[in-house]
Amino acid sequence: MNTSKTTAPEIWRQLQAAGLVKPGQTPSWPPQTVPTPWYVRLMLGVCGWLGGMFLLAFIGALLFDALRDDGWMIVGLLLIAAAFVIYRLTQHDLGEQFALALSMAGQGAIGIWLFTSHATDTATALFGIALMQVLLASLMPHFLHRLLSTMFAILALHFGLNVSLKASPMLAVSAWLMAVLWLYESTSQLHLRTGFLPLAMGVTLALLVIVAPAFETHYFLRQNGDLRALGWGQRDLINPLVLALIFLWTVARLTQGVPIPRRIAALAAASLFALVGWWAAGLVVGMLLLLLGFTRGRRALTGLGIAASLAYLSWFYYSLEWTLLIKAVSLMATGGLLLLAYFGMRRVWGTA
Repeated sequence: MNTSKTTAPEIWRQLQAAGLVKPGQTPSWPPQTVPTPWYVRLMLGVCGWLGGMFLLAFIGALLFDALRDDGWMIVGLLLIAAAFVIYRLTQHDLGEQFALALSMAGQGAIGIWLFTSHATDTATALFGIALMQVLLASLMPHFLHRLLSTMFAILALHFGLNVSLKASPMLAVSAWLMAVLWLYESTSQLHLRTGFLPLAMGVTLALLVIVAPAFETHYFLRQNGDLRALGWGQRDLINPLVLALIFLWTVARLTQGVPIPRRIAALAAASLFALVGWWAAGLVVGMLLLLLGFTRGRRALTGLGIAASLAYLSWFYYSLEWTLLIKAVSLMATGGLLLLAYFGMRRVWGTA
């Protein structure tokens, strides 16, 4: 049998006609490829980020005297263009890794140009970075690159608003956008197609970074000794209120079609939890991730919710900004409210 110009499906049909292969043994064509696990993609992203930083440092050390004025911008645009071409020409992990490193280096070069050009206006430089990341998230044909660009765009906009307005609504905006994307996953995928998952995960990771207690002392988030950026502290009531409303709205959407008494019990329990989260935004975000991940069957999202909740509780326990008495009373009140919600829901919903 001459197979020099015969395709694989034709070979299988010939084998089936000769009785050498049973009808059910014919494989699908083209062969299905096993997708790369998300944690492998994440590690590739971290490696690409580090590679971009080293590449940018090498270019800066080699051409430091030549890269003045608009030199950094030109180098950055060339590196990003090269990354775009590589993404278009290759589907191999090694090529995509190299393209990611080139793009990261290019973004870093443009960032240096923006900060040096607007040395006295940090907010403008941050807004420029946010705009660049939005364009890259729209144009770059790669899952991991879109995810990172989405996250960086939200963070740059968050920091820029904090610098210019001394407060940022991005915590509430990111929480709302994340809830909408995951609640209406089917509709979002229909409109965004391959862009849905990197956008949704990028927004989710950006929200976790914004609500992270470690950023409380960051230069961009602390303005005149105020902690308004994260929605913590007596001076800011908007962010916790909006976050609580988003949480309640999510529970209301998830309990549609449930009998009225059970739905009221779920909303009452959610209200108690939102009250607990008035001073603990990380707990509300963690529970929001848990609900969305469980209802959508996204184990990665559920894992992020568990990790975020545990991380926030650990930070609160070891924080030195409150006395042990305040911590003990807060944890005791939180536990009491959650137990009250549990027994109330168990009485209404039953043991199931």
